[in-house]
Amino acid sequence: MTDNEIVNLVTFVLKKLWPKWDLNTEQLAVWRTALRPVNYFAAKKAAEEHFISQEGAYGRPKLHAIIELGRKYQPRQPIAKQPTDYTPSVFVQCVEHKDPIKLYQFFAVYVGIESQNDRDYILQAARRMCERIEALYGGSWIIVQNTSVEFMRDMLIDYRIGVDFRVYKEALAEQRKSKRYEFIREPPEFSG
Repeated sequence: MTDNEIVNLVTFVLKKLWPKWDLNTEQLAVWRTALRPVNYFAAKKAAEEHFISQEGAYGRPKLHAIIELGRKYQPRQPIAKQPTDYTPSVFVQCVEHKDPIKLYQFFAVYVGIESQNDRDYILQAARRMCERIEALYGGSWIIVQNTSVEFMRDMLIDYRIGVDFRVYKEALAEQRKSKRYEFIREPPEFSG
């Protein structure tokens, strides 16, 4: 709430509801500081609700009551979007694994907005991420720095286009083929 809105709230809402209430300069400064994060319309509605309550019948408004009631009328703040211009430059990549499909897989290391320029923090996060991924997927994973998502993706595609991966995919497809069973008729029983 702005200073003008706080003065309007005190003058045109609170003093009208509690006409005997007198406010000195120091008290107004406290009210200004406490009401700054509260929306004007939420504070006005809270003051009206406080006036109706039993606590508001004592001849002066209670600051804590208006703030508490104002929280429930406070408009919801939209969730701040992450900046879209952040591109990761640190990745965790698999370099050795018994399952060829895991080879050259990579994960980008994302950190919070406040840490995006802190290189040491990013590397520390990458080390923790590397340990967790090795524990989860097995194999050997490394940290790749100063590169782009496009480069990492190209490396993965180049590997998957390679002969070794094609042979692996064909063998995997062969294993997944549905097995066909031929039913052989049993010879009829001889009655004898």
